[in-house]
Amino acid sequence: MKKKLIAWILAAAVVAGGGYAAYTKFGNSKDGSEVKNSTASSDKKDNEKTKEDVTENKDETKKVDESSQQNAVQKKPTQQTQQKQNSAPKSQEEVYMGNWVIRKVIAYGPAETYSKSDINNLMGKRLTFSPQKATCFGDSISYLNESVQNPMYSKSSVFKDDFEAQNKVTFNNLGVSGSTITMIEVKDSSGKGCTFYIKGNNTMILYGGGVYFEIDRE
Repeated sequence: MKKKLIAWILAAAVVAGGGYAAYTKFGNSKDGSEVKNSTASSDKKDNEKTKEDVTENKDETKKVDESSQQNAVQKKPTQQTQQKQNSAPKSQEEVYMGNWVIRKVIAYGPAETYSKSDINNLMGKRLTFSPQKATCFGDSISYLNESVQNPMYSKSSVFKDDFEAQNKVTFNNLGVSGSTITMIEVKDSSGKGCTFYIKGNNTMILYGGGVYFEIDRE
């Protein structure tokens, strides 16, 4: 009887131990599964967030690139415009500006105030036309020694018929072709100055004392 009791107690202990082990194994397995599932879920969320971040970064990079391209397109016309504005003064510079030298007589008007000696003395004389000053020239040789400050330049086109009728000198005498010639009148506030005509980029006709002189760019 005593042996049976001991055997029964041992059997009960074995059963109890096996149940506890099974329970522990089940619990550990459940907890491990939950931890594993939780970790997998967390990793999945992290991966999704990383993908979202990468997508956002790509979108931001694309926006920056598009913005840079747009700015480059907008700046290009400005530079071209700035480049055109910077080159404007050269294209607008008047052909008569600069230093000129009296070379020869090309025609005489009906009335002359210069003697042959005066004309000879005028050969090789220098004239300057600039925004700041202009050399005077007129009916007296002494005018050539004077200049006007801050001169006013007046440009006009004179028709061939009008010029020949007023001055009694033909375009053919002056070596001018075409139906018009450009006249430049230079004066200051007192009226001093000179008159000349543009014949070409490097040649002009200076008038004074009833005589037409050819002047060449120096």
